[in-house]
Amino acid sequence: MTSPLDTLTPNDVRQLLDDKYVLILGDSVVRALYKDLVKFSHVGDFLSDEELRVKGEKRFSGDRLISGGVQKGLTNGIDYEEVREHTFGGHRRTRYYFLTRCYSSYMKNVVFNDIKNQTIKPDIIIMNSCLWDISRYGVYAMRSYKRNVDSIMGSFREMLPDALFLWLSALPASNSSEGGVIVPSAEYVRPIIPGLIRDGNYYCSQICNIHGVLYIDIHKILSNMLHLRQADGIH
Repeated sequence: MTSPLDTLTPNDVRQLLDDKYVLILGDSVVRALYKDLVKFSHVGDFLSDEELRVKGEKRFSGDRLISGGVQKGLTNGIDYEEVREHTFGGHRRTRYYFLTRCYSSYMKNVVFNDIKNQTIKPDIIIMNSCLWDISRYGVYAMRSYKRNVDSIMGSFREMLPDALFLWLSALPASNSSEGGVIVPSAEYVRPIIPGLIRDGNYYCSQICNIHGVLYIDIHKILSNMLHLRQADGIH
């Protein structure tokens, strides 16, 4: 059975997003989505495994690093920043912000200010933040995450009531995941990450209904494709 995505072309994507400003926010998984979108619309291809592992570079497939990344230092800390933007012909802009928490001082002081100052004028918002939120902020991280999800959706809806807002579920992660997201002090979280993600996703799906946000359940789709998951158990 053929999917519409099988015949999607770069020109289709460019026409679909013509004259649109797309704002994408999230962790390294969401950064990969941003880069896939940029690369596919540019050359009709997706990220290689090698490209997936790179972060914070000055240029990627015609985009540019606005701030953070190699300009500020590549770390696995919660203060890591990376802002990227791709512009096509002056008619279509896509901007990406790396997040380690969905609602934070960085969100309020940087992203919200960029919106209020009209540095960015999003027509479409695509967002996910979960794994860092529930694994890097202490034993009450899930409680804080649920409160922050409600706050970020409410804030975006207040500032950008007419924007199309898509919330992506977090991907299924392995209980033996590797990489720099889970630090030694939070090792106790690793075995229960799959359950925490399901809990977080369910809560987000309910809050989306309250705030008029479209919830995209990619967790359900990719749970049947775990053979495609990277060796780190996350991407």
